[in-house]
Amino acid sequence: KEADRRLRLLNEDLEDRVRTRTAALVQREYQLRSITNALPVLIGQVDSNEVFTFANDGLEKWYGKTVVGKTFREALGEERYPANEPYIKRALKGEMVTYERYSTFGNNNGFFSITYVPEFDDQKNPSGFIVLANDITRYKEIQQELRDARDAAEVANSTKSAFLANMSHEIRTPLGAVLGFSELLLNDDMSASDRHNSVEVIKQNRTMVPGNDFQKYCQ
Repeated sequence: KEADRRLRLLNEDLEDRVRTRTAALVQREYQLRSITNALPVLIGQVDSNEVFTFANDGLEKWYGKTVVGKTFREALGEERYPANEPYIKRALKGEMVTYERYSTFGNNNGFFSITYVPEFDDQKNPSGFIVLANDITRYKEIQQELRDARDAAEVANSTKSAFLANMSHEIRTPLGAVLGFSELLLNDDMSASDRHNSVEVIKQNRTMVPGNDFQKYCQ
């Protein structure tokens, strides 16, 4: 009877410990899920058999379904899995992998920077990996906007250079005549007829020099 009593007490103590430990694990998982759900990143945990053991709300919302308990192949689908398989295999060998992928699932689509962070057991053997997927769609859009702006600036600079080179060539001859005959007008010995002809030449060449449009462009 004493042995039975002690055994019963040991069982009760063990059950209490199990309940306490289970409650602690539940609380820890709740805290972990609260933290991961608050992050603007898709987060998952995959074991050595490529089975999801954890997924935050962002990841499951992206896939549009519950992925915990499913393999990576089942989550991605037969068409998408082969493109990601090489990175998955490298992560399961203990290598941290990062790559970019344009992905679509249902109405969801966008560019993602995906990182697989390997996990190891007590013997330092790979036991799975953590999935981190960051939406970089806006970043890609900004990159494209910067490329477009740079291309437009290069085109504008090329056009400006060509325009100025052409204007320089076009105004060289009329300005030469204007300056030359202006200097002749400073000669006091010039007759009235020659002075009149010089002024007419200046007036004719002045009309050949670009006016307001040229000045406006230069400004």
